Amino acid sequence: MFGSNVINFYCWDYGITDLVTEFAESDSKRIMPAESDCKRLRNTIQEFKPKVAILLHKKATRADLKYLGKPMMSANHGQIGKIIENCLTMYFSMSFPHGNNIPSREKVKKYIEVKKYSDYATSFL
Repeated sequence: MFGSNVINFYCWDYGITDLVTEFAESDSKRIMPAESDCKRLRNTIQEFKPKVAILLHKKATRADLKYLGKPMMSANHGQIGKIIENCLTMYFSMSFPHGNNIPSREKVKKYIEVKKYSDYATSFL
């Protein structure tokens, strides 16, 4: 949703960014995240302070967790935690919604997990 957030859930603002922003590429085999990409993402999260950050795709999850010095986990792990020092953003690792061998029911469980956390975080507004 671009523009006004009046019709968004609880008037939330949403932001989406790719880990690698220099070019658009749908073939993940051609994407090679660099440390500078992870640094930019960390800086963006620290600047805008979102309640939730979702690392979507195995490459994004692995690159960002490695950059932040955190242990590796699966692309569909779900809630990771608050992984940036002095930052309240809750991280989740999610598999891409399509084009992989992870069963849909497993992916849906993780999206429900994000929704439950979002509802919980909203209850304090």
